[in-house]
Amino acid sequence: MRVPIIILALLLVCGTTFAQVNWTNEPIILKQIKGSTIRSVTVKTLAGNIAVIGTNAQPSIEVYVDAINEATSSKAELKRFVEQDYAIDMVVIDHQLTVSATCKYGDSNWKKAVSISFKIFVPRSVVCNLNSKSGSVSLVNLDGNQTFATNGAVNLEQVTGIVRGHTGNGDINVSNTGPDIDLATTDGNIVAVNCQGKVKLKTDQGSINLSRLKGTIDATTTAGNIQSDEIDGTFNTETTVGDITLKRMACHLNATTASGTINAELSKNCKSIKLNASEGDANITIPAKDGFNLNFEGKSVTGDMPKKFSGTNDGKKLLGAVYGGGIPVEVHAVSGEVKVQFI
Repeated sequence: MRVPIIILALLLVCGTTFAQVNWTNEPIILKQIKGSTIRSVTVKTLAGNIAVIGTNAQPSIEVYVDAINEATSSKAELKRFVEQDYAIDMVVIDHQLTVSATCKYGDSNWKKAVSISFKIFVPRSVVCNLNSKSGSVSLVNLDGNQTFATNGAVNLEQVTGIVRGHTGNGDINVSNTGPDIDLATTDGNIVAVNCQGKVKLKTDQGSINLSRLKGTIDATTTAGNIQSDEIDGTFNTETTVGDITLKRMACHLNATTASGTINAELSKNCKSIKLNASEGDANITIPAKDGFNLNFEGKSVTGDMPKKFSGTNDGKKLLGAVYGGGIPVEVHAVSGEVKVQFI
């Protein structure tokens, strides 16, 4: 079944807004989808943003157009260019909604005129496959499995299901999402808040900021700092060039930096700790009066040990137990200082 396209006279923008998604103009197309249950969504646009939002209301599609150069900036010209030079398709076949925007004269002419963005309201349970070569991707309030590729910013909020996505040159922001996340950016920062399950995050040239994560967490960057707060479960994190800051860790922790400083604050609920700083210092704060087995090694190892410490410290290597032992803590700074504090 092919859904007809209705071009309307510039409607008011929907009141819902999404962080870092730039819906600057009024929609030139507003389409209500009737008579078909949508189970999957496929979207493709070369220059434009894609937002898919789960809703209990009737499914609908809004199409937005933005000028890419000043020569086609007026609303009248935007509408004329879309009608004359672009094909916008919205098709429902066997419960699959396919949405696309293509230039009639080939992709090489695309950026001379406009970007075409889609805001799509569908049932929460849909499975999505989204592709934009130069736009942002936003997924909100969805329960199905999600796959996407883009070169813009990525925003995920309240997504439940398997998520697989990559962006070439954009930041990633994900919150209230799980239980299976695998996200990567080539040149962007990553922020993840209040997520759980299996979480894998990777950036080549950016920082990583994590807060309130629970599960099996893997976070790596080649060149950037890593900051984490309240991680529970298993946490593996690594940066080649950058500092690592770890607060209120209650997990199996393995953190490595090749060139940078590690600052770690453990909680009494932590499970095991391994910290490695090849060319930097390692500073660790440990809860007082809790049992730990310590194995510290560096250019120097310093810190006031509690009275209930049994072991040895020759200034470069500390090996022993506090308060009868318990949680294993290994800290290695090959060419830096290890500093320990009990609070």
